[in-house]
Amino acid sequence: MSSLIFDTPKIVPDRSMLERTEALLGHVIEMPAAALVVGEVIVLMAGVVMRFLFNSPLPWARAVNFSRFVLT
Repeated sequence: MSSLIFDTPKIVPDRSMLERTEALLGHVIEMPAAALVVGEVIVLMAGVVMRFLFNSPLPWARAVNFSRFVLT
């Protein structure tokens, strides 16, 4: 029990430049990718609503969703 009380905290070394760059690029890429996915869902839902509720499909919705799916 005494060894639990007197343990010193471990010092974590600073992250390397490569790790910091990787984390930064991850955040930079993550935001546009998330925006593309949200846009894809919005266009998909608009196409479904227009097709089944208003009986007037959006002719471009399928092509936009396919291209966004390929980009993401």
